[in-house]
Amino acid sequence: MSNSRAGDAFCAGTSAGLTYGKSMLEAMKIGSHLASSVIASCENVCPCFSQDKFDIVKK
Repeated sequence: MSNSRAGDAFCAGTSAGLTYGKSMLEAMKIGSHLASSVIASCENVCPCFSQDKFDIVKK
């Protein structure tokens, strides 16, 4: 179950990074960070992260 959520989190993080103008590498790092957080979590919901944590705030 956590594998599919991790994939979803990776996709969401990468998409968010690209949406906010990050390079593909930077966006994939965001996706990887979110995915690893999901895998490490014992909860049934994804951990919450604020946009400023990843410097993806709209300018």
